[in-house]
Amino acid sequence: VGNLYNWDDCAKIFCMSARLEGHAKSWYECQTKTFTLWAEWEDELRAAFPVYKGIAVKLKDFVTIERRPNQDLISFYYEKLRMGKHCSLPDQVIADVIIFTINNSLIKASAHAAKCYTTESLLQFLTETNYV
Repeated sequence: VGNLYNWDDCAKIFCMSARLEGHAKSWYECQTKTFTLWAEWEDELRAAFPVYKGIAVKLKDFVTIERRPNQDLISFYYEKLRMGKHCSLPDQVIADVIIFTINNSLIKASAHAAKCYTTESLLQFLTETNYV
């Protein structure tokens, strides 16, 4: 509606804050800073109330998301470790999936050969080799 009528950011925030209920209204009333940008207000609200993801979606993301082309191996490791922990998976399973989703066959084979069965041993392998 705000875009249709060319509302400025303050008008959008005012209108939407008036429509909040329950926990969202309490969250808004407890804010110590005054929002002047719509994008900032929307980002804060989304961060405070993230979309619910069931375990099936979390598991699917964990198993299918691969390392991006220029992504640092260590940042990829920590991203996948966080995802695995959110799924409450055993350490050995997390390590195996991390290795599986590294899209470099040389690194995968080397990690398997180095017997990286735990997340700690995998992290040690990744930091001690020249793949980083």
